[in-house]
Amino acid sequence: MAFRDFFQSNHWDVVDVLTTEPRAAELLPVNDLPLAQASLSFLDRQYPNGIYCHQKTALRLALAGENICLSTGTASGKSLVFQAAAINLLAQDPKARIMAIYPMKALGNEQRERWQNAMVSAGLAPNAASAENMVGRIDGSVPPGFRMHILERSRIVVFTPDIIHAWLFSNLK
Repeated sequence: MAFRDFFQSNHWDVVDVLTTEPRAAELLPVNDLPLAQASLSFLDRQYPNGIYCHQKTALRLALAGENICLSTGTASGKSLVFQAAAINLLAQDPKARIMAIYPMKALGNEQRERWQNAMVSAGLAPNAASAENMVGRIDGSVPPGFRMHILERSRIVVFTPDIIHAWLFSNLK
């Protein structure tokens, strides 16, 4: 009731309250999805009890080549779908590259570490040190002279939208 009290103390009228009953979480196995061994290893190591229905549905669609828009709350598993699908692509195609876009530099830094851990969990990088070379980050704090090297060596590059607009688009040939 803290929300109701807050709104009423600020002279807002609460006209209705919708309360829904929570559902019990149901975790589903992934071994029936057509995933590369690297993706299965990643999911087994990171999510040994299975994944949620919305994650499995999104992964199934991604593997079928469908476009996906997954809209769920914070920390509800969107990254799992993106990472598992990306790892699957990287495992199947040695020339594949992943562009991961995060809206803020701090989030990009955090996600770069998560990508590195995912590469190790998937068995695509033998250890954290080699994963650092596979996952690059390009944002405004990376000097322009280093950016092309990051693009050339990294299989996954974490970007911010501003650097894509201000630097990447102007340097594509």
